[in-house]
Amino acid sequence: GHEPDGNRPGSVQHLWLTRRVTASQAAIQVVVRHRPPYSSGSHGGVPSSQWNFADLGVELVRSGHDHGYERIEKAGVQYVVNGAGGAGLRPFKTPVEGSLVRHHASHGALRLDVQVEGPQVRLEATFQDVLGKEVDTFVITRPLQLETQRSGSRPLRSAPE
Repeated sequence: GHEPDGNRPGSVQHLWLTRRVTASQAAIQVVVRHRPPYSSGSHGGVPSSQWNFADLGVELVRSGHDHGYERIEKAGVQYVVNGAGGAGLRPFKTPVEGSLVRHHASHGALRLDVQVEGPQVRLEATFQDVLGKEVDTFVITRPLQLETQRSGSRPLRSAPE
């Protein structure tokens, strides 16, 4: 569909996200969107949405639209496509570069658990199907930076530390 604010780099939507992410004090940056930037599913990725997530310091981009579960890693960013919640599941096409896990045999859900462990923040993501099988699990850890330790906005980086 048509996005009135645009969805390409430099669009109103892209500039808004860039400002929000760079100003955020969150230890782990997660972006949630409907259409995936990258996907091996029947709809495929949206090239105009392949923004500079790694440069912004985003660790996880979560999307749906394609009816299955897939995890892709590019430039240190985890891209999770989870459209396996209820609609009919569809087979995958040729895996895109960086595709690590693909599942369309059963419906399921992605659970995100976030904990502070000493000087770190730990995000554990698990895709579990309706039969109780853990199909995929991955972990992102980042240093916990207290408000008093930070000066200004979150620094930009070209890849996760």
